Amino acid sequence: MPFVLASVVCLLPAFGLCGDKPVLVLFGLEDPHGVLDWKVRNKLTGRLAGLIDDCGHELIPPAEIQERLKNRFPPGRRPQKRTTIARSLGAWATLVTRIQPGGEGCRLDVFLYNLKSSSTEKTNRIRAACGEESLEEALPDLAGPLCEYLKTKKIQPRRSEPDKQHRTGAGLDAAAEALAQVVAPGASVETRVIGKAVAGKPVRVSIVTDPEGAAVQWDGKPVGKTPLRIDPVKPGWHRLVLEAPGCVPLKESLEIQGSIEMRVSLFLRQRKVRVLTNPPGAEVTVDGRPAGNSPVLVSLKTKQTHRLVARMKNHQETFFEFKPKPATAKAPPQEVTIELEAQPVYVMVDVHPPAARVEIGAGDKQERIVGSGTMGIIPGKRKVIARLEGYVTVEKEVEFLAGKSVELRLRLKPIPGYTDTKGIIRSKRIQAFAALGLSVGAFSVVGPLLKWSSDSERASDEWLETSQNEPDPRKAEKALDKSHGMADRAGWTEIAGYAALGVGIVSLGWSLYSFLSCPDDPQSFHVAPTPTGSGSLVFFSGRF
Repeated sequence: MPFVLASVVCLLPAFGLCGDKPVLVLFGLEDPHGVLDWKVRNKLTGRLAGLIDDCGHELIPPAEIQERLKNRFPPGRRPQKRTTIARSLGAWATLVTRIQPGGEGCRLDVFLYNLKSSSTEKTNRIRAACGEESLEEALPDLAGPLCEYLKTKKIQPRRSEPDKQHRTGAGLDAAAEALAQVVAPGASVETRVIGKAVAGKPVRVSIVTDPEGAAVQWDGKPVGKTPLRIDPVKPGWHRLVLEAPGCVPLKESLEIQGSIEMRVSLFLRQRKVRVLTNPPGAEVTVDGRPAGNSPVLVSLKTKQTHRLVARMKNHQETFFEFKPKPATAKAPPQEVTIELEAQPVYVMVDVHPPAARVEIGAGDKQERIVGSGTMGIIPGKRKVIARLEGYVTVEKEVEFLAGKSVELRLRLKPIPGYTDTKGIIRSKRIQAFAALGLSVGAFSVVGPLLKWSSDSERASDEWLETSQNEPDPRKAEKALDKSHGMADRAGWTEIAGYAALGVGIVSLGWSLYSFLSCPDDPQSFHVAPTPTGSGSLVFFSGRF
């Protein structure tokens, strides 16, 4: 049931909800991005429960939630929603912890959600490395402020003893029978039994609402405005309608089995909302209408999305979509915080040599630029680094103010005695592989050229023998010419083959030399003594 039956619930020991301290429900650690193993999540949740267990409130840890629900609901009918679970356990608030990766670590947030005001009442946030040990060490920083807040938070616990009227009345059975079965979405209802039904005799119903002055209809007839007592009332089913200006109407059927008092908190159609900005003092508009400077209290229609806009000098205009939740008249204002980002500072970088790399950063926010140019950065103190191979690195801290452009002139000095060993290594390797490829190509043509020379020499001998044995002078002359041609081809192919052999040997030797002469130490610059004006020597050395 979506309302609180304070007096009668405490009469029923089976519920087990009435203790000496207000009840607070802790739900397990949420990890939507799967940063941690489930065993680590359970361990961290247990550690957090131990830290806030003695903060003045009865804490229900995640391990006990399902066990307590078993005693209240049959299988298959247990609630799934957090707020419904917490209300069924008699809690006034819930604690939800969530882990979120970002930057160089993880962010751990804790939210204290007040079930009575339907708003987040207290939050805390820490940052730590995404590891079990780091997060466990940071948990006291998360739980400490929350525990201090809970110790000062005054919540009236439910009475463990029935009040005098219940003790002097007809007892538990009569009180339970006389309880009105009201299911009122949009209202919080408390009922108190003040008399047992007697056969043939009427009973009375007293109704008090928050806010007062609600129009009451009983069985379809107007009977007045609250606070109101309806007397006499016949036991049985009746139709109740409560309507108040600016509130959600309550229309319900209820069974009256005895004299009762009803206290009804109607939900407002408008909700008080306190708009906060970080930093404070920003100009706030709601749905295009000026509302003042933050922090500011505004009235917004519930269950309707409103557009909040925050503007501040030297900050970017921020838009925020917000839908207030319904609340009773006594509920505290709902709070909403708008984070404002400072306008970027435009930095004009003039660096020499132009190939230098410039980095401007702080923490997880870092911008990079190669050569001269313009960039937009977040204001604040930032570290500026300019570096280039063979030049002394320039490093300094600069404070960038919002709304002001900055020009950075950076001049890098060359390192004396600098040797680009990395370039030498690259050149030597290129030469070695090129020579090795030439050697392989030369060796691959030596065999075919020498074979071609041998075949040509053999053909020359055959044509010479043919010319000597040919009786026809003309044919003998042709055979002799072919013999001479084959002899010439045999000569130049033999020369080409041995030349290719020589090229292959030289190329192989050059390749081996390039590989063997390649430096083993990939230094950016060698150790080099440099004379100064006073006659002393300064040594420079470095690696990349």
